[in-house]
Amino acid sequence: MKNSLAFISGLARQRPWLWVSRCFLAFFVWFAASLSLAANNPLSELERYLGDLNKAADKIERELSLRDVTDTQLSRLRLEVPKLSDELFLRALQFQPRVIEIDEGLERLGPKPADGKTESEEIAQERKSLAEQRSAATLTLKDAEILSVRLRQLSAAVIDTQRRKFTEELMTARPVTWELFDKAREQAREEFQAFRDLMAGWLDTLTRFKSGRMAIALVLALSIFVGTRVMVRRNITTIARLKRTEDNPAYLSRLLAALWTALLPSLALALACIAIYQLFALFGLFRFRADQVVKSALIVIAGVAFVSYLIRGVLAPRYPAWRLLNISDAAARRLSWLGVAMAVIYGIDYFINDVGTLLSSPVDLTVIRSFVTTLLIGVLLMATVLTTLRTDTDGSALRYRGWSPTIALGIWLIIVLMIVASVLGYVSLGRFFARQVVITGSIAVTMYIGFLAARSISQRDAFRGTRLGNFLQSRFELGDLAMDQIALLIGLLINIAILLIGVPVILLQWGFNALDLQSWLNTAVNGFSIGGIRISPSGILIGVGVFVLGIVATRIVQRWFDLKVLTRTRFDTGVKDSIRAGIGYTGYFIAALMAVSYAGLNLSNLALIAGALSVGIGFGLQNIVNNFVSGLILLIERPIKTGDIVTVGGQGGTVHKINVRSTEVETFDRETLIIPNADLINSTVGNWMHKDQTRRMILKIGVAYGSDVEKVRQILLDAAAADSRIATTPEPFVYFSDFGASSLDFQLRVILRDIMDTLSVESDMRFRVVAEFDKVGIEIPFPQQDVRIKELPVQPEPEKKPRRTRRKGDEGTKTSDVDGADGHI
Repeated sequence: MKNSLAFISGLARQRPWLWVSRCFLAFFVWFAASLSLAANNPLSELERYLGDLNKAADKIERELSLRDVTDTQLSRLRLEVPKLSDELFLRALQFQPRVIEIDEGLERLGPKPADGKTESEEIAQERKSLAEQRSAATLTLKDAEILSVRLRQLSAAVIDTQRRKFTEELMTARPVTWELFDKAREQAREEFQAFRDLMAGWLDTLTRFKSGRMAIALVLALSIFVGTRVMVRRNITTIARLKRTEDNPAYLSRLLAALWTALLPSLALALACIAIYQLFALFGLFRFRADQVVKSALIVIAGVAFVSYLIRGVLAPRYPAWRLLNISDAAARRLSWLGVAMAVIYGIDYFINDVGTLLSSPVDLTVIRSFVTTLLIGVLLMATVLTTLRTDTDGSALRYRGWSPTIALGIWLIIVLMIVASVLGYVSLGRFFARQVVITGSIAVTMYIGFLAARSISQRDAFRGTRLGNFLQSRFELGDLAMDQIALLIGLLINIAILLIGVPVILLQWGFNALDLQSWLNTAVNGFSIGGIRISPSGILIGVGVFVLGIVATRIVQRWFDLKVLTRTRFDTGVKDSIRAGIGYTGYFIAALMAVSYAGLNLSNLALIAGALSVGIGFGLQNIVNNFVSGLILLIERPIKTGDIVTVGGQGGTVHKINVRSTEVETFDRETLIIPNADLINSTVGNWMHKDQTRRMILKIGVAYGSDVEKVRQILLDAAAADSRIATTPEPFVYFSDFGASSLDFQLRVILRDIMDTLSVESDMRFRVVAEFDKVGIEIPFPQQDVRIKELPVQPEPEKKPRRTRRKGDEGTKTSDVDGADGHI
């Protein structure tokens, strides 16, 4: 040993740089070998990870077993356990390729030889090694499965513990007695003395040692407050001026005024409070735990101010025309005072409760304080529901002092629960209801105003009357339809923003905390499993976004190809439409595939759905598929194309658009025919423009007998030659068709260069022929008929015989003679 140490020390003395380099090389080789072993042996890495995960699960179980575990710890565990479960799932998923590789190796070796047969030693050794690895992998995966079940049980245990603690806190009964009041009075005196000593010591320290820094902090905070007030003053002043001048504002204007009146001043005050707290902390002015006191006071000030601004915006006590509710002026003033009073009482209780927590307030004092706060808020809430909202009510039994029966019943139910729970000793439960009346009520009213504003903006022609709407319409020259669509989108975005902000804030008031919301957010982002299917809301949203972007990109490519490429070609309109439609279908298909991939859907899992759809296609969807395939044939083979004049079912018209399922044909009477594509493929369709746009035109003309027929033919040929729209090859031809009853019938047969000129050429030719016939005196006869009247010999009229008539009432049968000249009976 000595010799070895002497050799090493001597080597270090002789060549230190060589010794250091060899040591570094040995360490590098060892580190690389370790990484290689870890990479080549994922089983051992997974086993180590499972061991660490089991230790973490043991720690969580020990933490859960503690009796004094806090809500913050439970929320942290609730977020941590699903994260560990997801990591375990990913590790096990990463290990699956190794298991598949082992199974493939065993399959390559083939079945084990039967008894009495042997195999080579190398194959037997490899088979044994793979079998041992397969057994170890199976055991490790079983351990991972057991650990996954354990983590799910731990997650359920954390949730159950949270619910149990919350329920125990609310349902713990502490009877309120006179002795408890006496004891709480003494404790309140002692606590007030302790609070006064705390604040006196802090203020004394500030004035004696940190007065300069305190002055700078106050000046900066005041400057920030004044600056924020100046920023919002312009809007507030504008709203106040409108309230004074306008007597009949629109409902949307009232909503926006109430919203801005509540939010802007509250936001300015909140920023000022945050600035004061941060500046005091930055200058090191907090001592003796005064930061908690200042923080609570600033929160109370900002909260009470927000409630008062909100009530003033909704009820508008001084401006009845801007009031959102149909109530009287007296009711608006009374409800405003009651709402602000409830906010002030709860704010004072919140501040005292925070100070009591800071000073370790006794339980008896906390119970009495919560009891008094609950009773006061209950009394104010009772006064609220007893307020007569309108003096001009019709006395209907469906109304209770102007309140909706549902709202009045709900308020009375809350009052009864608050008071009864507090009297029976469940003070925490009563205080919880009182807290929700003030805070959740304010948040709900704000959200309701936001929803009303979004609905009003989304109404037809409402957004154009706003300043933003007028600016957008004038700036971007938008039409009425585009403005309505923008208004609908803005209303939808406002609703989504209200839900994303308001719902988490309400949940925070109902016993949840930020870690709970973070856990739900992680679940929404990472997804959740239902059976064997994993659903990821974020992936679905990303997939929808990718699909929308794909459609937009397809439209951009279509537009670019149409404007930059197709305009420089000599393709006709039909070819251009086919190319444009092909680009669109390809882009939509690629966008759909990308959206499905980003949404996390495995296309192989859609095989079953495709099989089921194939049955449906074979029965109910065969017509749709037939029309779809026919539409593709129309676009590729192009027997008809956009702009062609066709005849279908005895009706003629112009092909307006070829869609996937049907083709739109516009008749000459401006009627649109929706024809299934299969009918265009399977039936006879006349296409006037299939090969070219030429057409034969036949102009029928009749002249009077005795006219010079050669001159007639020459006039017709000259009229055709004078029109450039008539082709010269083949030449125009005059056909003597028949000897008519009243005229000699001729036909001028020509070929038009463009079928679209048919009507105009026919009209112009008739005008020209009539003018030339008048010059040379050729008559165009009208139909003539000779009527001959043949006189026949007059025949003598036959002698009329008298008729016998029978009269009623006579006995027997009697007759009477009546002269035919007097008429017949």
